[in-house]
Amino acid sequence: MAKKTTRKQQDSDIRPTLFMAFELGMSEWKLGFTIGLGQKARRRTITAGNLEKVQREIAAAKKRFELPETAEVVSCYEAGRDGFWLHRYLTQSGIGNLVVDSASIEVNRRKRRAKTDRLDVEKLLTMLIRYQYGEHRVWSVVRVPSPEEEDGRQLNRELRSLKKEKTRTTNRIKGLLASQGVRLEPGKELSDKKLDSIRLWDGSSLLPGLKSRLEREWAQVVFLKRHGGTARTLTLVSALEPTPRWGRPESARIYFATARIQHWVTDHIMIGTDRSFIRGLSPNQTPSHQLET
Repeated sequence: MAKKTTRKQQDSDIRPTLFMAFELGMSEWKLGFTIGLGQKARRRTITAGNLEKVQREIAAAKKRFELPETAEVVSCYEAGRDGFWLHRYLTQSGIGNLVVDSASIEVNRRKRRAKTDRLDVEKLLTMLIRYQYGEHRVWSVVRVPSPEEEDGRQLNRELRSLKKEKTRTTNRIKGLLASQGVRLEPGKELSDKKLDSIRLWDGSSLLPGLKSRLEREWAQVVFLKRHGGTARTLTLVSALEPTPRWGRPESARIYFATARIQHWVTDHIMIGTDRSFIRGLSPNQTPSHQLET
């Protein structure tokens, strides 16, 4: 009798739980629901970002599996393009959510054929249940940063994006010239005079269409250099003063010092380049080195 009583007590301690998994796509989300291993999953497809529909599907799943309305809901989705906003919404709604690292899921995901190949909801549900039952090695859970922490990463991310875009544009310029038998020397700048001095394999000058395109591409490089210099300056100042408080005198000094540094960086990055390319993009735009501060 004692053993039976103990087993009944353990069974009564298990709270009814609805397990939910998201397969997040650009235009649609696939949802999967179940209450345990061996149970057939309930699958639904909704429009991406339709949170009201998510809540309705949760209520319908509870009804389908005969769970009380107050039953606990545990969910998961793979970290990716949608970031952490959905996690914050779910947790605020009283749902225990996990954001999981795709590369850590049981097999080496980096060896899969396509980076965008995602696990389906039924596989995610199975692994979510196993994780909840104590198998924590089935995947790695991502630490979700606070909104302030995530916002603080924007400058570094912007700087990395600018560097990549500058490299892509520079390589595109090199490719355009190489297609005509011209090799661009490292560090060489393409002002109007230097473009006029370039000679093709047969000694002829650049044709008008190619020259015009190179001017536009080089204007992009100049812009990215200037933008990158500003981003680097802001990154440095952000590290010195991560949470500025404008009521303090030292914050004001940092602010005005930042403005002077940005002005200096902009002018020095532009040394040796032809600003006519930038002016050509916007005829009424005044170059930054002539703006009053």
